[in-house]
Amino acid sequence: MAPLRPPNDPNRVGGNDPIARILKLAGSRPQPDPERKADFKAVLHAEWRRVTDARPERHTVRWVAAAAIAAGIVAAVVVARLDLRTTPQPGGMPMVGRVLRSEGVVRTMAATAGSGSWRVVAAGDELRGESVLETGNAGRIALGLGDRASLRIDVDSRIVLVGPRVVRVERGAAYVDVNGEKTGSVRVFVHNSEIRDIGTRFEVRVQDASFRVRVREGEVLLNRRGSEATARAGEALHVDREGRYARSLVPTFGPEWAWTSAIAPQFQLEGSTVRQFLDWVAREQGWRWRFVDADTERQAAEIVTHGSVEGYTPEEALSIVLPTCGLAFVRDRDEVIVSLMQEPSPSGR
Repeated sequence: MAPLRPPNDPNRVGGNDPIARILKLAGSRPQPDPERKADFKAVLHAEWRRVTDARPERHTVRWVAAAAIAAGIVAAVVVARLDLRTTPQPGGMPMVGRVLRSEGVVRTMAATAGSGSWRVVAAGDELRGESVLETGNAGRIALGLGDRASLRIDVDSRIVLVGPRVVRVERGAAYVDVNGEKTGSVRVFVHNSEIRDIGTRFEVRVQDASFRVRVREGEVLLNRRGSEATARAGEALHVDREGRYARSLVPTFGPEWAWTSAIAPQFQLEGSTVRQFLDWVAREQGWRWRFVDADTERQAAEIVTHGSVEGYTPEEALSIVLPTCGLAFVRDRDEVIVSLMQEPSPSGR
């Protein structure tokens, strides 16, 4: 029989502490790569800032809350590392998005799963936290992140759905549209930077070690290692590998935004009003619209649309739907002017 050792004997595995024994028996574990460590720190720091950003009289309570959150995250990491040999169960993570539309081949897997765990996604699928999404050279996808917020992913992209309304862009481009939702920001992490919307639509595109943020509507706040910058509608921020900012002006409509409307969530045409349809088209294209006169507005208010625009871009749908409603339009740059369709004269002219 092996001799009993005192609790403080360094040769005794873990002493009387069961957690210490488990950690010793588990042995050394692979360390995450520096980029993932930095991303984790950025997410934790952003959450700490959000929790502690309160009125002065509530700082003590907020510090306690921040400490509890940090402790919970550290505990979760320890438990996860004790079970690295076990395949994670996707159902254990919260649902963070639903596939609204998918084009081409788009595949997903859990971030901690092996490379053989990829599966192709389809419209209606639910995606959970720590899901990786990859699009091929012809793949695009649109996800719902809430009642109205959506995320669109361009071709040749790799995106991680870190958690509810938290996204990391590792390659390619993502487009966030909160559509006026007031329930909370969507946070995008890229190259140790955090981009947070302030009621907006914006695109983040990774270009090697640099990235670009283009704002189509509203405003975004960019935080990089404690340095903050904002960008408003019609502005772009370019951040190079050294973290230097360059600001430029960008149009809010036109060919550079075409990919976002190509994968836009489908509009429910059946039973909608002409005004609702025009609002959707204008939003997706970055346009404005108006009726040519009060008479057109009055008559159009009584029109209810029918059918479907599935498979058509918003611009194509505009040319198809309005004539069936007895309406015509002309477009002057970013403005659409809607009028009543002219009846042909008896002479055929």
